[in-house]
Amino acid sequence: MLILTLLLTAVISYLLGSCNSAIIVVKLLKHEDIREHGSKNAGLTNTLRCYGKVPALLTLIGDLAKGVVAVLISLQIAKLLMGADFESVHALVDKRTIGYISGLFSIFFRCTTASRAERACLFHALSCWSSTLLHSA
Repeated sequence: MLILTLLLTAVISYLLGSCNSAIIVVKLLKHEDIREHGSKNAGLTNTLRCYGKVPALLTLIGDLAKGVVAVLISLQIAKLLMGADFESVHALVDKRTIGYISGLFSIFFRCTTASRAERACLFHALSCWSSTLLHSA
């Protein structure tokens, strides 16, 4: 069960991390591709520069949600398949690693190195925050 739990957690976290919030938000709000404007990076900074505060805020919220949802889903999978609590799940796997990989190598969008690094750093910070928040609850 441990291998199945780790595999499901990794796949789901990778797929969530591969969704680029900046591309999705700009496409939904402005019907444009963020990668064709400004620095051509699909990241929060370029969204703020090219489209303003509201799309940038929605991009940030989308990125935050990915980190929190990945942690919550990982915990639920571990509980369902292994009956594990938060402490044992946290000791088994560092979920942030999958976030780094998905931030750097998205399967859904092609992105430049700068936006990859920005997403990986943001995902790391959000994963630390969400893990701490869930642990203190």
